[in-house]
Amino acid sequence: MSYFNFIASDYEMPRVGNTDKHRMTVKEAVDRGLMTNEYDLPLDSEVLIYETEEEFDELMIHSSDFINDKVVRTHTKKSYLNDVHLGSCECHYEALLCYLYENMKPGTTVELWKI
Repeated sequence: MSYFNFIASDYEMPRVGNTDKHRMTVKEAVDRGLMTNEYDLPLDSEVLIYETEEEFDELMIHSSDFINDKVVRTHTKKSYLNDVHLGSCECHYEALLCYLYENMKPGTTVELWKI
């Protein structure tokens, strides 16, 4: 079963990226000993490499590609959607709550969805 986490709002909210990721080609990653190519990926394709598993699960928030998706639109009528990626550690939930507290405008509501 797949699911989709997103924040819906009436105004644009800031993005949060993971600064600990490194983008490189499969060839570069194999040459550096960071991965094997057991699945025969094209050597010129790009992969994201994280230093630790914890960094992979850090909070990331970015504009959603599903803004006009019919399923999503049955849940919200808000104008702006942001994908939310976070791990299952309590610290990640705390980071999300801090983000919402810091970025919500007084007197407004945002919706946090998992569908």
